[in-house]
Amino acid sequence: MNLKRDDYVKVMGANGNYRYGYIEKVLSRGDAFIINLTEEGICKIEFDAEMAKLLGYLPEDYTSLLSDIERQVASLLAIGQNTNEIAKEMSISPTTVRAHLRNLRIKLHLDNKTQLIAFCQGLKL
Repeated sequence: MNLKRDDYVKVMGANGNYRYGYIEKVLSRGDAFIINLTEEGICKIEFDAEMAKLLGYLPEDYTSLLSDIERQVASLLAIGQNTNEIAKEMSISPTTVRAHLRNLRIKLHLDNKTQLIAFCQGLKL
């Protein structure tokens, strides 16, 4: 298989659902390919869990990486609230919310807010 960046592919999730999309990045590791989907948070969590099972590891508990306040920010972000709405709900400043969002992206190794939103929607909070 000769996959490359920007190829249009059908991606099958661990739960049997599928979506079509473009490949952002492909890393060759022997006979396996790692396909990085930028806006598929739920699929990434399911994929990581399935890969852990295949490799004989315990799946990553992403919520254990987060502080209580980060979990609260993530849960509000997952239901569609913006920075100002989260700030108002939590009685903190929008600047503080942005700092928490930045910290969440760093902890979860995500590149942007779109990825963070998708990822938070996949977390069991």
